[in-house]
Amino acid sequence: MENMNDSLNILKRILIYENPILFTGAGFSLGAKQSNGKSIPSGKQLKNDIIVNLLKYSDKSEEYNELQDANLADICEMCDTYAPNRLEDFLTDIFSNCIPMDFHKIICKYKWKRMYTTNIDDIVENILTNSKIVVQNLSRPKTTNTTNRIEYIKLHGCVRNPSMGYVFSAKNYIDSMLKSRDYRFNLFGQDIQYEHFIFIGTDYNEINLDYYLKLYENSYSQSTKGTLFFINPSPNIIFQNKIKKIGGHIITWTAEDFAAFLEKEILDESNDIKSGNLEGFYILNDKINDLKKYKAYRSNLYLGNFPTWLDIFHDWDFINKDVDETFLSYYAHITKRNIRHSIFAITGKSMSGKSIYLKRLGLFLYQEGFQVLEFRGKTFDCFSILTFCKDRKIDRLCLIVDNASYYYGALKTLLNIFPTYSQLLILSASRPYFHNRKKYNIITEEFYECNIQNEINRDFAIEIEHKLYDKGYLGFLKSMNKDERIKNIQLSNDVSNVLFNITYGKGFYSRFKSNFQSRFSSMVDGKDLLIYISMFQQLDLSYLPLEIVTLIFQNSTKLVLKEVDDFIKFNENNGISIRNSFLSKLVIQQTSPNQLLSLIKEILINISPQVTENLHTYWNEIEATLMKEKLLRKKLKLSTSSIKNMLFEIQSYYNENYNYWIQVGISEQMENEFEKALNHFQQAEALNPNSYMVQNAIARNFLKQANSCKTFDNAFPYFEEGEIRMLKLIKEREEFQVKAFSTHCYLYEKINFYNNFDIMPSDDDLKDMFDLLKTIIDKTPEDGMSRHISNKFFQFLKQKGKTGILNINFYDLSALKIMFEEYNIDAESLFEDFEIDD
Repeated sequence: MENMNDSLNILKRILIYENPILFTGAGFSLGAKQSNGKSIPSGKQLKNDIIVNLLKYSDKSEEYNELQDANLADICEMCDTYAPNRLEDFLTDIFSNCIPMDFHKIICKYKWKRMYTTNIDDIVENILTNSKIVVQNLSRPKTTNTTNRIEYIKLHGCVRNPSMGYVFSAKNYIDSMLKSRDYRFNLFGQDIQYEHFIFIGTDYNEINLDYYLKLYENSYSQSTKGTLFFINPSPNIIFQNKIKKIGGHIITWTAEDFAAFLEKEILDESNDIKSGNLEGFYILNDKINDLKKYKAYRSNLYLGNFPTWLDIFHDWDFINKDVDETFLSYYAHITKRNIRHSIFAITGKSMSGKSIYLKRLGLFLYQEGFQVLEFRGKTFDCFSILTFCKDRKIDRLCLIVDNASYYYGALKTLLNIFPTYSQLLILSASRPYFHNRKKYNIITEEFYECNIQNEINRDFAIEIEHKLYDKGYLGFLKSMNKDERIKNIQLSNDVSNVLFNITYGKGFYSRFKSNFQSRFSSMVDGKDLLIYISMFQQLDLSYLPLEIVTLIFQNSTKLVLKEVDDFIKFNENNGISIRNSFLSKLVIQQTSPNQLLSLIKEILINISPQVTENLHTYWNEIEATLMKEKLLRKKLKLSTSSIKNMLFEIQSYYNENYNYWIQVGISEQMENEFEKALNHFQQAEALNPNSYMVQNAIARNFLKQANSCKTFDNAFPYFEEGEIRMLKLIKEREEFQVKAFSTHCYLYEKINFYNNFDIMPSDDDLKDMFDLLKTIIDKTPEDGMSRHISNKFFQFLKQKGKTGILNINFYDLSALKIMFEEYNIDAESLFEDFEIDD
């Protein structure tokens, strides 16, 4: 057996400095009392009680002796035949209202990252109140609000919810393995790949749990795995061999021994150190000394890898003077005006260097005295940031959020609830498409938009040449003089082309394309993985989570990732993406629409347990993107009818998800099936009646249906209903972004309605429309939708000979100038692209 002292040192460090997960089995409960004062039975005792009390075999019978050699799962399965419906009542009586021992209470004092159990008893619930834990014992999470509470996940059922059944029989075990769509098992399958675990009271030999241990064994990289500890006083040889094989640690203690260690060595110290720690964030200030240790750091940044803080700290990045000067000017502006809360939003296409600039500016702000946090999680929790700042007494916070557009609603909330006496400067980066869809969430805040162009000007080319020379990465450029190098760099148009050229040389693209196509056609499972990643790239999703890869490919994960290793790269979020953006187009071109839809469906099914409404998570972003009809149609060239059919095929997984029904309604709407669309929007409304997006979708559906009618008499009732609903939204919603979007929708459809049925509006009606329009162009005159609807309104006035209603004496002419310009804007795309968090 391994050296136990070494294992204890590792265990102590992880307990003090990390947040491991606790997993408890039947042995954890031993020592606790039943409600009648008797001890909770061991597995052997429980099996005996079931044989005698439920199956009714005398302890002197031959059958009794034979059944003693069977395992508990098989005995429980016999109950299905010989004592139907009695086993659950029997188990509920034994394991309800249990009385914990002191060692149970000590173990529950620790701030676990999460807690899993195969026990059905309520020992932990009788120690920790609802303010401390969130008990998850259903296939879907009961609540999404886990701020300052520990999720306690009961894999095999719970005596406080017996109607959902227990997992005890062999059949139950197999059924639970097939429930990868169950939130509990899905989350466990993700956690086991990357998190530190401490197992107490289990030999980990249940069939379904052994499957997840295989996931751990087959995780791609040893460096991304957590460490597994098994607290077991008497491990058998088979168990020892199993744990040794996966690199885990066995500590020969009882649960009481572990509790004594925890109380003596860990609790006070870990609570002090963990005060102010933050899950899902990289805390730059805590890592600076680690960054300094690398004296001769050699970066892989120029090979196309994701940027790291080491790259920035050791000056491997290319510093764009334009971005630097823009930010410094903005920083001087907010400093001079004492603006406490603000957001500096960088936008740019893929491979434009956005992620690098975020870290460079973050390092500058660290040097200015800011506490710098970089978001790396999959769930954004504003309140955990507030707690962190309060615990550490932080009064100047820089928050870095890459691929931030999906979190704009949460960032707006954070800006509004952050203490007014403290400074919060958010640095965000997004691709233009998603930024433009979501920016209405932050447009009313102190907000600056910095767009990065891919083109390389001479100043930037000089910086690139100097850095490549300094780092010894000139490649074929070394044969040229300095001026020739600078000109060559400028001709490359963007930084990624420069790096491809110096890394692979001229002719790289054609050679790489030929090599890739031959390898892609011969791939087995790797082909599907490349399609998954390429779809994410084409749809502007930032990365494919490795958790999904392992859940889909299971024991083949290592082999699949090795098969595509030349074409992918890994990021700091346990995610992968395509190494070169042009590859994604090659992959999609060689994939049939049916195969694309099949793989989209597979991902949507696999992530369904993790999609939780009204919470800002990357899982929700994936779901929203892969369901969006317009994106799939325009970027993957899929037909609306096929997208709609795919959505219906996954209905059972999203039946309680209101966004799902919105997307189904939109797909019906695109085919002018307005009655069907309304039915689906109403299902969304039943699930979330207060949702703005639902209410707006219903109102707009009525307006669009009116404009699809042949006659005024048929159209008017629909238009009237839609108008009433839309004006109600405009009047009652305070948020500018929702008021603006509803105004755009309303004016656009109303102008179309007047034109379709050749109606001459009254002057009062036109003035009312103009008053609504002014509320938008006052705030965002240069916005795409403002430009379009202003111009459309002005052209409508000209057509009707009613431009005289524009009283420029009381309205600033400069604000109206956008009306007089022609814009080639696809209005339907503008409306489809708009999204806002409810």
